[in-house]
Parts: sequence; structure tokens; C-alpha cells
Amino acid sequence: MTFLRKVYNPQDELIRNYRINLKDRIPQFKSHHVRRYIMACFDQAVAFTSTYKTASHDISPLIGFYAMLNIAKVHVLVKRQSVNLNMSEVNGKFRSHGASSDGIEKLKLYSKGTFAELFHLYYQEFSFPESITLNWLYRNLVDLHDIYFLVYKRKSNYIRTGFAKDLLLGRHLDADPPAQLGLRFDTEEEDRVRALLSENQWTFQRHDDQLCAFMAVEPESKHRSYFSRLKFSFDNDIFLSSQNTPNEIVILYLLFLKLSSLVRYNPKNWNEKLNSKEFSVIDKIMETGLLKFWTLLYTDLKELEHYII
Repeated sequence: MTFLRKVYNPQDELIRNYRINLKDRIPQFKSHHVRRYIMACFDQAVAFTSTYKTASHDISPLIGFYAMLNIAKVHVLVKRQSVNLNMSEVNGKFRSHGASSDGIEKLKLYSKGTFAELFHLYYQEFSFPESITLNWLYRNLVDLHDIYFLVYKRKSNYIRTGFAKDLLLGRHLDADPPAQLGLRFDTEEEDRVRALLSENQWTFQRHDDQLCAFMAVEPESKHRSYFSRLKFSFDNDIFLSSQNTPNEIVILYLLFLKLSSLVRYNPKNWNEKLNSKEFSVIDKIMETGLLKFWTLLYTDLKELEHYII
């Protein structure tokens, strides 16, 4: 379970903290060329991130993706502790982006390249849909939960939740285990909640217009995976993801890669999206996406129990 820690300037704090941790790890790499490569990628990521702040949506996905591409390379190398690699091996790992645009709405994935290296930090394998579309990416990004429904009249792959103890404070509960291990949901989501939470591991109670779900086992057990599926949005809301919802790091990388490809190679189509109902979704992505990417990578690097936003 990861919590939020609000700070005055999250971007600067994230970059500063990542740089400090990077300087502690870089000396472990035996090749001075690789050490210089890591710092050059990091410095480019920072430069693109700084430029991104003031860029218009006409070009911001392209700038944002180059920031993500560079920090992703750094993250892969330091997380894997690939200290014995030479530059030829590093170049081989990152020879391509690992995915490419396919028409206006779709993406192709490849078995090698930056995306593949990043993906394999978190998964041995994952069952992606046969066709990866922008709509599928939107549906799997927690910060788009509300705007996705407003624009497309369909639900995302997340369910808004909260902790039962916040709702039930001061009430007598006929619940074992205690409310601290419970989650609460709107009753209109009951069918989806019951489908996501195994009935033999959770018990359910109704309180007012809320459905409360209580865990039947201690979270330190193997069922702790349920709590790892709780995600925070930048609006400080908590969501439960479905079991087949990919890591947000993976989603953000692919999303910015796709949008940046439209900016670069299909400017007419990109302009049409900016002048359509999809603009609301794109605007939210541009507002939160790059900072969320930095946040998730730093949280992963330090194995923190909180986000910095």
C-alpha cells in the first residue's frame, strides 16, 4: 500500500532526490562510459522535463516522451544494477523505443528496446489485448477515471474506494476482522466489487449508501496483493484496480510514446484531437502524466511507502 506525501514543489523534489540516489549508485558501474551515459540521460530527462512545463499541447507530448525515454533508460540500468555492462551492451538494450505507433489509434509492441526493458522490471509476461489502442490506455490510467467516464460514457478499469474505518468511525461493528482492514465502495459498484474481491476472502456489509468489504485474513498473508492494487490519483482519491490492470509506469510510457508520434508524424490528426471531445482527456494527461511518471519511478527506486506529489 502506497500513501501520498504532499510537498510544495514535487517536481523539483523528485528530481533532486533521484539525482542524490543516482550519485550513490553510479560509482558501482565499472565502465566510465556507462557512468557518463547514465548521467547524460538523466540530465536530458531533467532538461526535457523543465521545458515541458511551458510547452503548449501542440508539442508537449513529444517533449514529455523524450523526458520519459531518458529517465526510463536510467531507471532500468540502476534498478537492474547492471554494473558490468559495457556501452555496446547498453546501446543494444535501448536500440529502439520498444514500441511504435500503428495508424492513428493503435500501438505495436516489440520484444526488444526501451519499453521491453522497462516492462520486464515489473513483469515476466502480461496479457496485453490483441489491439492496444489509445482508448485502452486511457481506461487503464487512474488519473483519467472521472474524465474518461464523462467523455466516453464508459467506466475505467478502476473502482473508487476508501477505507471503511473513515465511514464507520464511532459505530458498533459486527465485523471480524476490524474495520481497519476494510474498504468501502458506492453500492452502485457492488457487482463490480464482488467480481474483483473473492467472496471466500472478503465479507460484505451495507452501511447507508456504501458497501463495506472486510478482509477475512490478515493483510500480511498472501492476500496482501489486494492492498497493492490500491492506487492514488493526483486528486487524492483511492482506487482499486482490476487484476489485469497494468503498472501505471508501463501505461504512461506507451501513452506518451503514442501521443508524441501523432505530434511528430501526424500533426493534422493531432490537431483534430485537440479540437475534439478527446481534448479533455489529453489535457488531464498533460497536466499529470509526466510528474506521475517521475513519482512512480522514484517511489520504485527507493521502495517507498508514499508518493511525492
